[in-house]
Amino acid sequence: MNPSRPATFIATLGGQPQVVTLALDALLAQNIVFDEIIVLYLSSENKRVAHS
Repeated sequence: MNPSRPATFIATLGGQPQVVTLALDALLAQNIVFDEIIVLYLSSENKRVAHS
């Protein structure tokens, strides 16, 4: 990755939040540096989302 370009890590948080940590750890192990990390999640008020 070009160190002069900003990088953003964007992940969706689902039923297994540890997957986000595992993915981020794998990328950091490759010396990829992020300027920003964004984790998205859906409201559990939605019955379909709460069920998943």
